[in-house]
Amino acid sequence: MAKIQNTYLNKEGLGSFLSNLKKIFLGTKTITSAVDWNTLTENGVYHIKTTAGTNRPVTNWGMLYVEGETSTKFQIFIPDVKNNVIYKRYENAGWKDWQELTLIETSGEVYDTGWKSVECGYGISAWSTTDAPKIRRVGKTVELVGIITNSTSFADHDSLFRNIPEDMRPSRNVWSIQQGDIKNKTTARWMMTINPGGTVSFNYYGFSGPLTISKGMCIPVHAIWMVD
Repeated sequence: MAKIQNTYLNKEGLGSFLSNLKKIFLGTKTITSAVDWNTLTENGVYHIKTTAGTNRPVTNWGMLYVEGETSTKFQIFIPDVKNNVIYKRYENAGWKDWQELTLIETSGEVYDTGWKSVECGYGISAWSTTDAPKIRRVGKTVELVGIITNSTSFADHDSLFRNIPEDMRPSRNVWSIQQGDIKNKTTARWMMTINPGGTVSFNYYGFSGPLTISKGMCIPVHAIWMVD
């Protein structure tokens, strides 16, 4: 299945858009066998009644709306058993990634996105399945939490986490103090930085010399920040 990212849409705007689609499209085409969704470029409504096919966001049945011009088109998919809307656009001679819409009541008041997994950096992994790092956005507030461990010495990996969702990234660096490496008996604290580029890094706090974190550490992390 295709990669799905997140974006946001006003609830009233979505309702108006779908209402207009119903007025525009008088007929519905039914898809019952495997097709490449990238080839569904004729404007109209497609009733998807199969779990097969390529370049689709999920395997659910549902309704697919296609609209646009030759050079720019949109596919909007509403699964039949999920309360979400997924879309992608065609431009510059290619289809972009699928985006999952999160409805909002008014500007800046976003519904809960729910907890999402976070990609660990090189040499970093979850301490346990139940402690796997995760991230969540509610309104303009983002929370990151989890417990991680390292299979390399600290200087060997690029970052704790990477590819933080774009809608959850701060516009500037955000710092917080975390528990450190008690084994080296030099520092018990770390400075964690949430970077606008989507990575999360660690630096030693309160010590200017070079240090190496011991392998196999249990490192709890937690941070809360605001997005614009």
